[in-house]
Amino acid sequence: MGTDALTPAFPRSIYGLREVGNKMVEGQWMVAKAEEAVQIVARSNGKCSVFTSHNSYPGHGDDKIVDVKRVRIHKMFFDLDHKEKPENAFVDLVKLYQLAEEERWPWEASYSGAKGFHFFIKLDPAIYPIDLKVQDDETIDLRAYYMAVAAWLTRKLGLRTIDTMVAQPKAVHRIWNTKHFNKKTGKSNGRYCIPLTPRMIEDWTFEEIVDSSYKPNEGFAAIKQEWNEDKDWFTFAEFLAEYHIHPYMRSDDESNFELLMLSDYLQPENAKDKANWEWFKRQMPDPCVHNSMYNMKNPPHVARFASAVAWRGAGVDMLWVDQFYQQKKYADVHRHAQRRANLRSIWNRGPGSTRPHLPLYRYPSCKKLYLGGICIGPACPKFNRYLQEVNHEVQRDDKGKWLEDLKIVA
Repeated sequence: MGTDALTPAFPRSIYGLREVGNKMVEGQWMVAKAEEAVQIVARSNGKCSVFTSHNSYPGHGDDKIVDVKRVRIHKMFFDLDHKEKPENAFVDLVKLYQLAEEERWPWEASYSGAKGFHFFIKLDPAIYPIDLKVQDDETIDLRAYYMAVAAWLTRKLGLRTIDTMVAQPKAVHRIWNTKHFNKKTGKSNGRYCIPLTPRMIEDWTFEEIVDSSYKPNEGFAAIKQEWNEDKDWFTFAEFLAEYHIHPYMRSDDESNFELLMLSDYLQPENAKDKANWEWFKRQMPDPCVHNSMYNMKNPPHVARFASAVAWRGAGVDMLWVDQFYQQKKYADVHRHAQRRANLRSIWNRGPGSTRPHLPLYRYPSCKKLYLGGICIGPACPKFNRYLQEVNHEVQRDDKGKWLEDLKIVA
């Protein structure tokens, strides 16, 4: 059970250079076959950053039909990063590695080439819907379960550098043995994103790992399978059930409630970005929304919808909002037609529009924002009040509860 998870599955998204017409275009592409991925990586490495989604999607490689409403989960990805003290991220990596070895989880790890590390818990592949039906009238974003795992690990190990905003099933990571490029300057520091062996994690210092990253870590694939052969492979649902992880988790100490908590509520460092950040906060009624829209490369639909509805209610021009989304350069910034169609559906209703008979869209409730997986936890002043409204009880000894919520559909 589980050895198939060592082989990457397709279709999956790849970020890099692809030939479009007669020119090379840098962007994120849905790739149906391994051969296409190899071409993009070979064409991009040394010219720009190269990323891949850590999970894949149901689909058919021949006709490129991809079901993006479901995801095939064969690993969980955790991004450890600290801009000022990257050695702190290495400390957290060692903790995750030790726990994985203790619990017999199959794992992989890599150094990003800059100020962080990546850790992966390998899983037995299974397909899940992005929106999970929990009750007849309620769905919960699969990302909420991912964030719950990140929160559980943060609490269990005392992690300080895990980026919970990257804890989502569609997140991308740097492809191993590709050069690191700074996303702001577009320049490379000369280092590679290199995979790490158990010996490197156990015996090497952070400085030694950095020094070794100026060249690819060749020969890694031959030894990767060796330390994962006799491990315990779970599906994603089985992992949640085994460790009693659920988005509505309570800690034993009622005064120390932790739920999908954003451990480092990010704020920009330079004065210009900070001014923009403060302005943006004043426009959005909830911190979870402006945090998602300002900090995330690919904000989930619920955050985008909430921001658009808030601006519509404040009388902001639709074209200005469209330009704002373009300037933020979200992962799907190239989808101009779809974005504008979505905005028109929000703006073109109510008094003064061509569809005055249609009521304005209502701003999402805390419940919808929470179930959409963007809750920042106790950092939000509305958090405790919302918890009282939820009043959702979880039976810790009933593994079937988690398995029931995460129904496998294929």
